[in-house]
Amino acid sequence: MRRVELISRTEHSNAISWSAFSTLQGLGSSFLSADLFNTVLMRRGASDFVLGLFAANQLVSLVAQFFAARLVDRSRDKVRLAWWAFVIQLLPILLPMTLLFLSGGEVDMWVFFAAVFAYYLVNYIASAFASVAQMDLLSRVLRPDGRGKLLGLQGSLGGLAGIVGGLAVASTIQHLEYPTGYVTVWGMGLLVMLGGSLLILRLRQLPGLRTRLRAESPHLRTALAAVTRDRRFMIFLLAVVARMGFSATQYYIWPTARRLHGLPDEYVGYLVSVNSAIAMISSPAIGWLADRWGRAWTALLFSIVAVAGFVFFPHAVSKEQLLVAYILIGIGTSGITMPLYLSVLELSPPEQRGLYVAVRYGTESGVYALFLPLFGFCSMHFVPHVIFYTGALLAGLVLFCVAEGKNEIDTNG
Repeated sequence: MRRVELISRTEHSNAISWSAFSTLQGLGSSFLSADLFNTVLMRRGASDFVLGLFAANQLVSLVAQFFAARLVDRSRDKVRLAWWAFVIQLLPILLPMTLLFLSGGEVDMWVFFAAVFAYYLVNYIASAFASVAQMDLLSRVLRPDGRGKLLGLQGSLGGLAGIVGGLAVASTIQHLEYPTGYVTVWGMGLLVMLGGSLLILRLRQLPGLRTRLRAESPHLRTALAAVTRDRRFMIFLLAVVARMGFSATQYYIWPTARRLHGLPDEYVGYLVSVNSAIAMISSPAIGWLADRWGRAWTALLFSIVAVAGFVFFPHAVSKEQLLVAYILIGIGTSGITMPLYLSVLELSPPEQRGLYVAVRYGTESGVYALFLPLFGFCSMHFVPHVIFYTGALLAGLVLFCVAEGKNEIDTNG
């Protein structure tokens, strides 16, 4: 009985630490949004195609995922591995911060692009290890039956923090002169994220979910061949491909709204707040539905919402209509992402969970690297809204994939 109580207390402590970490991560992410870097680059004359060139870093991330998988699967101390990777991915932001501050905001566009590119390069390599380690760690510090609800709570708390962060970003940029406002925002985000990362060190693996050492680890080629023969996982992976395709469309929502509708810089903070409010309100319901209805039915429902948002966005002519389209896209994306996030944990064997997670993230990186510059090119040379119609088609492809493979994907029902 004491052992059961100890495990229960450990899991309760893990849930609190994970939720607090995720909340601070949501707050910090508001200050480090990619849209902030893109706004500075647009002020310096960057086109949508230039913004899409950052996708090259995704190819580096794709390769790094598989090295991360091997390290995570072999590591005994996954807690410290996750913490170190998380910290390393943040520190290079000091480079673009310093350049913008020392130049008084008059930094050359390509020089600043190179600084941000270098930050993303290190960030994506380190985050490959952090993402794989954190997902594997989640499967070992919490039991399966409550993960959906916890992720719902996590999304709600992170959303609340993001609302506060987004409003703080908008207020800071509005009231402080350029570039002081941007440098201040990034500095605040760095401090919050580093402070929150200490909560990772409080996590403890549950006895029944700890890593089991194997006599011999299979070679990467052999392990990947086994993954490709897993039909359930391949159906799931096809849905992930489509989801990342329309996520690349979301990348251009702010640049398009800024250029075509003339929104001022501080609106980037308001968009962060709106997105966070969506997460705060919808995440608990999505988590509950994922546990109650099953992963596949939840993804099916919210795929329809995402399609509606992408179709409506090109026809929005006012700020209010833009907001409605943005909310539909945000809710639909959240409702698709969480069930797929949970599914990879449940479809993968414990001994190779890191590899399965790496295949998922590596696939996402490759797809994102393909679509991001492609959409940037289309935005420059065609009607910009073509990319949003493409987003609707890709959201529809998620709907088709999940419907086609519901029984294989849905391990809960």
